[in-house]
Amino acid sequence: MSRWAPVILTFAGFAATGLALALFGSLYACAVAVATLCYAASGKSIIGDTLIPPGSNVEPSEVRRYRLEHPGTTISEAAAAIAGRR
Repeated sequence: MSRWAPVILTFAGFAATGLALALFGSLYACAVAVATLCYAASGKSIIGDTLIPPGSNVEPSEVRRYRLEHPGTTISEAAAAIAGRR
């Protein structure tokens, strides 16, 4: 499954909520909305879940330099890598 699949499914769920409201009424629309919110809340984070050790002071210039040296890394991955080197 692609990285953007949870986002697309969440937006589709909200669109289905509007469709259910227009076609079947508010009871079914609420059921679809609750199901969509449960899916969105229990899914994997889109932003990322990389742990950065607490109390680590990472300079933004170091993160920028690390990301230039390692293309494709996220900011949180770069900060975790820099904090782990210390």
